[in-house]
Amino acid sequence: KALEELMGYFGVSQKDFNFDQKAFNKFYTLGLIEKGILPEIQQHDIDIIFKKGEVLHWGCSAVIKKYKRITNRISYGGPTASIKIMKGLRYRVGSVGFSTSSSEHLVTEDSGAFWLTNQRIGFKGNRKNFAFPFSKIHAFELTQAGLVISKEGKETPYIIGLDDYDVPCMMISHILNDNKE
Repeated sequence: KALEELMGYFGVSQKDFNFDQKAFNKFYTLGLIEKGILPEIQQHDIDIIFKKGEVLHWGCSAVIKKYKRITNRISYGGPTASIKIMKGLRYRVGSVGFSTSSSEHLVTEDSGAFWLTNQRIGFKGNRKNFAFPFSKIHAFELTQAGLVISKEGKETPYIIGLDDYDVPCMMISHILNDNKE
């Protein structure tokens, strides 16, 4: 509203300057979170069952990633010879060595919706789903792989890939720090 009033006052339109509504919404939301106000999403298409008093604060498309070890077998055959002993039976002489090489790759496990409420954090995909309360988060960090969330009692962390990490990370940080006070 304030921007529209200023545009009317100065007699300019959105075409006169570079205005990005998506960026504006993002920074407006970040400003609200900084003030301690988490936005509430009333209309959404995330198919989850809410608990009593639970409010949706964030929902977006995401992918779940995992590290997968790929082993390649490399065969080497040295000088060999085959001697026929009788029909159907041969004796092989020589050396054959085998070696393997393995590498670890980050692969997409599933795609779906990542969501945050005032009580839980979750992901709903076609093959993979999780939801747990914020009190179960042992650690979370943003890495090159994505948003890494370690849950208490789970050995491997969840690696979540998003288009933009600023708003969800700030929300998680705000909720976790607000709950500790």
